[in-house]
Amino acid sequence: MVNLTHDEGDSIPMDDPELVDLMLRHLYGMDYSKRSEDCPIVIHAKMCAIADFYDIEGLKTLAQQKLKSAVEKNWDGPGFVKVVSLVFNPPLEKDWTLQEIIAVTIGKHPSLLKTPGIEAIFNEKPNLAVALFYYLLA
Repeated sequence: MVNLTHDEGDSIPMDDPELVDLMLRHLYGMDYSKRSEDCPIVIHAKMCAIADFYDIEGLKTLAQQKLKSAVEKNWDGPGFVKVVSLVFNPPLEKDWTLQEIIAVTIGKHPSLLKTPGIEAIFNEKPNLAVALFYYLLA
């Protein structure tokens, strides 16, 4: 199994049967998000990772768009902290598009900084602070 993990123990297995199935659904022209058991915003973040890993640019762009839309509607939902953790850790930590989505969301809803999980990520991951800083300057 190809696992991309970070210190907190979260991982995105690139050969996870559900993720591979969803990726294949996309490649065959179907909507990947209608079959997932996971929280929609979390699955979109994971699909960004698997699309990047397998170099499927169309899927990556679609997953980024779906993540942005889902986060705009569900920024206070249960999966948001998990998405922030995924976005600011390997393998997604270099994806500035996803970091911008998170920074814009936190910038629009600063109360999120007091959420325990996000506060911890903010203190541990300077990329979150940098992304939020760039958003505030814009």
